[in-house]
Amino acid sequence: MSKYVIREFYPVEHGAFYSEKLFDIFRIIYDCGSSSNLSYLTTCINKYVKKDEEIDALFISHLHKDHISGLPELLKRAKVKSIILPYMDDSEKKFQVFIDKLSRDMNNEENTNDSTQIQIDALNVIDIINEFSDETNIIEVQSEIINEDTHIDNLSEQNTPISSGSMIKFTAKSFSWVFKPYSYKNTSYMSKLEAELKMQGIDISKLHDANYYSTNIKKLVKCYENALGSKKRFNIHSMMLLSYAQQSYKWWCGVYSDDIQLHGRMDDSTGCLYCGDADLNKKETIKIVKQITQTANIGLIQIPHHGAVDNYNENIIVDIFKHSKHARGKAIISAGVNSGQKKHPYRDVMAHLLANLITTYIVDRKEICFKYTHYDNAKNP
Repeated sequence: MSKYVIREFYPVEHGAFYSEKLFDIFRIIYDCGSSSNLSYLTTCINKYVKKDEEIDALFISHLHKDHISGLPELLKRAKVKSIILPYMDDSEKKFQVFIDKLSRDMNNEENTNDSTQIQIDALNVIDIINEFSDETNIIEVQSEIINEDTHIDNLSEQNTPISSGSMIKFTAKSFSWVFKPYSYKNTSYMSKLEAELKMQGIDISKLHDANYYSTNIKKLVKCYENALGSKKRFNIHSMMLLSYAQQSYKWWCGVYSDDIQLHGRMDDSTGCLYCGDADLNKKETIKIVKQITQTANIGLIQIPHHGAVDNYNENIIVDIFKHSKHARGKAIISAGVNSGQKKHPYRDVMAHLLANLITTYIVDRKEICFKYTHYDNAKNP
């Protein structure tokens, strides 16, 4: 009998929608959103998620539209048992909504490309979840690593926040598969922006007043650019997810696109690091990644922020695969290369990946699937 894990990266253009199926028993999803085309995202949800299917855990990296816009449709279609997302206090939620609005206005982005879309942001995400699925258990991940040895075996019974790096374990058919969410605060950018606002005489408590916002828009833009040095978008919180097998076995790894096998090989690097839009240049994330490389044998990484150069750190990527038993790792980039949005992925990022012999797949209009199969009795695939 074969035991297998399937990782799927769905084609939602400029967005993120990923899934893992463990032995046809457990299923998790990481993010579900797109800023390119809501109707196309809905089509993907209906195609890849069965009606009334049980999803054991939905991990949300952060609360930007291109990562959560499909949440209502997903919650209507499937039975999501638990949702795991970064913890934010009320002031952080309000500040995040302001940052999102200002960065969209600075980059001339539409608030939405569909008038029927339900607006989800940091302030109302919990209400949206409860509206569509009042039986879903909501678990928030604190940015501090309180206890690295925290084990969670039953998500449905977890009713308090968990610390960054907590171990969530699924066990079946003598195999244990582990998920570790890592949350961090982008405190340096937030502090710089707050200081700039105060220097310009901006009353932070009034930023959600439409008239106050529009009257001071030039000052707000100046503060933002002074704090970040560009029009770069940042999120206060971001949550990466590490997925790996606890057992050290060799697996047959087949890579597919729309059911066509691209290649396959024996592989013991089953670990995958989902990065969301994490900034791999921040000291907080560098610290997390160094800890992760000591925990799991990573063979696959989702390049953060659709391949944006500001979030990319070549040294970190190379270091991750140095710890792998295979010299060449694999990378996934979700980017709407045909949609004309944001010029993702950046050419410099692709050049770095190529120079370091990292096999890279761009998820645009075709699904990319990795199927890891362990064969009993040393049978060959």
